[in-house]
Amino acid sequence: MGDRDALVYLYEMTQGHSSGWLEETNWETEMRLSMWHGVTVDEGAHVISCVLGSNRLTGSLLETDRLKGLVNMRSLYLDSNFLSGPVPTSLSQLTVLQELNLAWNKFTGRIPEEIYSMIHLQVLRLDNNELEGTISESIGNLTKLRLVNVCNNKLVGMIPKVGDKLKELRTCEFLPGNNFDGEVPKTAAEMKDHRAEIASDARRSQLGSRSSSRASSRAGSRKSSRGK
Repeated sequence: MGDRDALVYLYEMTQGHSSGWLEETNWETEMRLSMWHGVTVDEGAHVISCVLGSNRLTGSLLETDRLKGLVNMRSLYLDSNFLSGPVPTSLSQLTVLQELNLAWNKFTGRIPEEIYSMIHLQVLRLDNNELEGTISESIGNLTKLRLVNVCNNKLVGMIPKVGDKLKELRTCEFLPGNNFDGEVPKTAAEMKDHRAEIASDARRSQLGSRSSSRASSRAGSRKSSRGK
């Protein structure tokens, strides 16, 4: 398995044959991969980017091990198409991926836990789909994340309080279109402010505990003195 086989998987799963992409120049031919529409390669001829947004892709991305061939893939843009079904866990095979854009499709089901293991992600766009369930606290593993957008889905639950881990975050969009509980940060700055507030509360709690301990200690000393 290699780059070519992995790209053929994408072509086959997104109905490149039957429905016809808007642009599919050289796909599934013997031409160099750098000549395939939307594909960029590095000096070693490994695929580093695949941009197929707004290209009338349809179908579902079935689970596979063929994506392992894309060892240098940095960017995958499949946004603004007609893809449906669950987001495949096998996307996590793209171990050095930095940008994943699946926005404006018809993906359903939960956000796979495996997505949160893609520790090099800087951009994660899952907005404008039909995803359900919650956002896992494991999103805190994505410490290089700069942009996350999951708005306009059917997500519920609390937004994980992991702002202290997402130090590179510049843009976060959770609303509109979801049904989260509690406070929902509208910007990365709000998330950082919320994080600082939590830290402040923790310090106040520690100070309160210390003061209470000292008061108890003084009271105990007084009782001891009176007993004598």
